[in-house]
Parts: sequence; C-alpha cells; structure tokens
Amino acid sequence: MNLAVAAALASAGGYGLASAGQFAAVATTAARGGLDLRLLADLARRGRWWLAGAAEVAAVALQYVALRAAPVALVQALLVLGLPVAVVLSGRITGRTAAGTALTTAGIVLFAAFQSPQAQAVPGRSSVALPLGLAVAAALLARGRRPALVMGLAAGVIVGCAGVLLASVAATPLRDVPLRPEAYAAALVGLLALQVAHAALRAPQIGPSLAALTLSEPVTAVALAIPTLHQTPHVSPVAVLGALGAGLGVVLLQAAVAPAGPPPPRDDVR
Repeated sequence: MNLAVAAALASAGGYGLASAGQFAAVATTAARGGLDLRLLADLARRGRWWLAGAAEVAAVALQYVALRAAPVALVQALLVLGLPVAVVLSGRITGRTAAGTALTTAGIVLFAAFQSPQAQAVPGRSSVALPLGLAVAAALLARGRRPALVMGLAAGVIVGCAGVLLASVAATPLRDVPLRPEAYAAALVGLLALQVAHAALRAPQIGPSLAALTLSEPVTAVALAIPTLHQTPHVSPVAVLGALGAGLGVVLLQAAVAPAGPPPPRDDVR
C-alpha cells in the first residue's frame, strides 16, 4: 500500500476517534454560537475532550505526512472514512448505518481509485489569501446560533480551507516551514475550524450540520486546490459516481451519531 494512502487512512481513523470523543463531550455543554469562545472554555474542563484532542493532533500529523506525497483530492476523500469510524465507535449500529458505512466506503474507494497517487503541489500566489479569506468569511457566517445546516456548512468550509493550507505547508521543505506564511495561516484556520466545528456538533439538529460538514469539507479542499496548488482532480464518470455514492452514504450515516439523553443544558447553568 502506498505510504500516503496508509497515512491518510490512519488519519481518517484518528479523526473518527477524535470526532466520537468530541461529540460526546460537546453534547454535555451549553449551546453556543460559532464564535463564542465560552464553548472551548466549557470543553477544556472535560477530560474526554482532551483525549479526543490528542487523537486529533495525531490525525493532523498523519494528514500532513499523506499530503507530502499525495494530492489533496485523494487525501481529503479518504479522510471522509473517519465518519464511519466515528459511527462505529458511537455504538449506534443499525441496518441503516451499516448500509451507509458500506456505501460511503465503496464510493470513496471508487473515487480514490481514479486519483493520481502522486501529485506535486505548487503553491501559487493565492495559496494563503484565498483559503484564509474564505475561512474568515465562513466563520463570520457562523456567528450566533445559526440553523444547523448553516453551521455545518461553515464548519466544513473552514476545515477544508485548513486542509489546503496544510497541503501548502507539506509542499515546503521542513527547514523552511517556520518561514512560510502558510504555516501560520494553517494554525490560525485550524483553531478557527476547531471552534466552529464544535459549535456545529452542538447544534440542536445534529443530522443536517454533520452531513453538511462532512460533505462540504472535501468539496472545499478539492476546489481550492485547483487555483492554490495547481492540482486538478480526475473527474471521470466513474469517479463522479463514486463521489455521489459516498455522499449518499454520508447522508445515511449522519443520523447515527445523534445524541440520546437529557435535554441540552441551559446557558445559565454553572
């Protein structure tokens, strides 16, 4: 197996593990707006969230390794497989979730099979400005308590922007990383993604927000990689069919991780 593919699959597993832990931790907090830093303050008091954070750091490192050798389209597609991992870890396995897992996996494998396993990323002049500007615009869209679909869409766009910035960093020799603006932009957008994604997971209707987040992330990353990294994905009819199948699988899976239990705590609860 190609090292980049192995790293991307391991990263997907790490993101799935992190998502399961973060979802469980976020479900116990008060609902907050997308830019309300009190959400992270609430989560910082929960040990489970820190464990999930450690898994996410490992996933980011593995994603970086994958992006050093493989194109954004291949890596970001494989990262979608983190959702079935999160569903399995949640323990909510039904016929519907099993079908969603199978469809998502088959669709991703079909799409990934048509992508080049190697592609040189060539950061252009817009490699920082375009993803950074789009991420800030999406974060502003997520201010306050927006509808679940809007929160998920904003979170997915920001995470996709972070992925493209990470790919720009991965295309830079290690010794030059501290000198590259892409590295600092990736760190900033990554923190922004953490905040908004957590707020999206805390939306009253988790299904729409989770589906929008999972689907908009790879679409954003692949679209941005064309002008910023000069990477164009392979879009044969079979690859498109695989992407559509994976999207349908995500829609089937998104309801599987909806929280069950008492109503969400009120803002005035201390």
